[in-house]
Amino acid sequence: MMMQTRKSFLIALIVMGFTMPPMGGTRAAEATDGPVVSRDILGLGTPTQVANLPPNPPVAEYADGAPMTKLDVTVKRVTLIEGAEVRLGDVAAITGGTPDWRRRAQQLRLSAAPAPEQQMRLTESAILGALERMGLVNEWIHLYVPKGAYAGLRTERMAQSDVETLVKEAIYKQMTWSPQEIIFSDWRLPLEIVAPTGTDVEQRVELSSGSREYGLISFEIVMLSGGRPVDRVRGAVNVDVQVQVVKTRSGLRRGQMITPADVVAESVLLSKVRNGSAMRVEEVVGLVADRAIRSGDEIRTDQLRRQLWVKRNDLVSVTVNLNKNNATMRLSAQGIAQNEGAKGDVIKVLRVVSQQGQRQMTKLMMGRIVGPQQVELIY
Repeated sequence: MMMQTRKSFLIALIVMGFTMPPMGGTRAAEATDGPVVSRDILGLGTPTQVANLPPNPPVAEYADGAPMTKLDVTVKRVTLIEGAEVRLGDVAAITGGTPDWRRRAQQLRLSAAPAPEQQMRLTESAILGALERMGLVNEWIHLYVPKGAYAGLRTERMAQSDVETLVKEAIYKQMTWSPQEIIFSDWRLPLEIVAPTGTDVEQRVELSSGSREYGLISFEIVMLSGGRPVDRVRGAVNVDVQVQVVKTRSGLRRGQMITPADVVAESVLLSKVRNGSAMRVEEVVGLVADRAIRSGDEIRTDQLRRQLWVKRNDLVSVTVNLNKNNATMRLSAQGIAQNEGAKGDVIKVLRVVSQQGQRQMTKLMMGRIVGPQQVELIY
């Protein structure tokens, strides 16, 4: 019976609250610190006026009159991003506020992306500072940052074969040899290489300055995200080249002119080739051994000399080709060589052009040696 009476009394108080002003009249209403709102404080499904609630920010409205709420920013505990920058929209869920606020907050830049396998701590002060620079004050922001929140770069492990392919392509571009001739060995790479993922990432290989055509070549792989370097990986590789050198089939005597039957081309590594070794058969055929060369030895260019086809004071045949009226005329005469030379050399030739009694008329000309005791006039 007492419980029913108490419940009836409380219901009566609630009804009086809606029909009668609070005691104290206007002065009591002015003494409140915040707006009067209706809440179901008794759990009976009946709203009750309650004063002295915490103050709210100034009331603002959208164009259609709907009330505007605070910008609610909830940061995720862990965020893996793709790209060169960390933006607020990458690391947080953003609701409330105006559509323009949300759009600007989504694109708000917090910092550059961290390096692979590194973490960037997300703090309340840093995010609030960025929002304030955007023009928002704390009163209009509701921010939640979980303890230990961080952003990292989304990465993937690079296979060693992919790394080697990148380095090989860079070396191919630098060398004059064909890719089929270049040999790689003794790769020196980190056990694991991670690279950022995404549509705007790339890896660039930088070779050490002064890299040789063979031997140990150092390199650096630069990881780029959005065109900005985010990490560097260093390594090295031993490079050699498969080349051909000319060797003798049988021994050569001093003064012997070399023919194609006397030599053979064999494949060797460039690192094993002696300085000055001939690498093409065409380089040595027609030349003369300046010293004896053993069978199977590499032929060096300093062991050879050109075959002299004309010696000083030799009587040589001088020819001249004349083009006249689209016709070619070939004239021959004799002269005396004033120099010695081999094939292709230009020498002076003295030619007798007339003879009057005991007196000879001569003319000095220039000619190119085209064969043994054969000179073609240059005019």
